[in-house]
Amino acid sequence: ALRLRAQIFSMQQDWAAAAAAWRRLVPETPPQRPLSEEESRDVVNLAIALTMAGARDDLIALNRDWGAAMTGSPDRETFLLLAGGLDPTRPKTIADELAEVAQAEAFLSRYQSVYGQAVQQATSPQAN
Repeated sequence: ALRLRAQIFSMQQDWAAAAAAWRRLVPETPPQRPLSEEESRDVVNLAIALTMAGARDDLIALNRDWGAAMTGSPDRETFLLLAGGLDPTRPKTIADELAEVAQAEAFLSRYQSVYGQAVQQATSPQAN
């Protein structure tokens, strides 16, 4: 029921409420094993909600707590795009900026390959 509530808040673009709901689904510390797809997706959904809510400090904390665990997940690029470049103690260099662009491109490429096919299938005349 909580996951459904988080999804509804996200669809309604009530980002503060969505972040609070996703936060309840994501443990404070990551497990000491590779993340399941569902766990990885929950962390990314939390990162999305925090980003959209403008909760930069919470996003920095999420990256600090979950960044290492997300490196092996299928949602790594998405997480890095949202939370990876938010180290407030380090000034950005041109190389950092270029790395962020590469991360964004990798994310978009993966997104199109994974979700583009699903959208095409769902909207094709044969699906209706």
